[in-house]
Amino acid sequence: MITDSALFTLGGSRAGCEFVLPCDLWPVNVDEDQIKQVIHNIVVNADHAMPDGGTITISAENIKELPGSDPHLKPGPYVRMAIADQGEGITPGNLSKIFAPFFTTKEKNSGLGLTKAHSIIQKHGGRIRAESEAGAGCTVIFYLPAALQEISSCSADLRKGFHQENKRILWMDDEEILLEAVGSMLKILGYDVNLAGNGVDAIALFTEAKNNGTPYDLVILDLTIAGAMGESRRFKNCGTSIPM
Repeated sequence: MITDSALFTLGGSRAGCEFVLPCDLWPVNVDEDQIKQVIHNIVVNADHAMPDGGTITISAENIKELPGSDPHLKPGPYVRMAIADQGEGITPGNLSKIFAPFFTTKEKNSGLGLTKAHSIIQKHGGRIRAESEAGAGCTVIFYLPAALQEISSCSADLRKGFHQENKRILWMDDEEILLEAVGSMLKILGYDVNLAGNGVDAIALFTEAKNNGTPYDLVILDLTIAGAMGESRRFKNCGTSIPM
């Protein structure tokens, strides 16, 4: 999500991105679209701060406990994200105003991007701030609560409730390469897998399995299939009705 949001925002820009993202970055429980908006708004500001181009460094790290005391943050683990530009920086007098509505020092900016980012992060139980020195660029830093307990509980429930042994899966996709690749992976993992290239074949396999007393434990359907039936239509006529 971080890399996709940043690279999409910089499409056609003179600026480039450098990512420093650990493989074991903790999960966060967030509204994906809103956090994408936060990243977009901060990256836009960083891009405008470097009209002749430059590098925007985007990093993230796991924080077990935040150093010092912050009355606005609850105790617990956080994911810290920083977006740094190589622009001229922000003067101390302006630094305290950058999250205020309509404050801007750039002609291209509306003055609302960082205000929206500030609001979104606060609503997620996080905190956002900025660091800058004149001539040394600006770094916007925000913290989001890590969702370690929720993910751990969910994973445990999934492992407990769905074992590979003797589980039957129906996998439908109209792209033959994808169909075979995913089908092979599921078989390697120990599942009994049947493949279908379209919705009609999937319904036939589903109906046959049900009538034989060997129904599928899981059905995976492609969302849209050109000129044929995909998940976007109602998957029925199987003796049961499954709204998709």
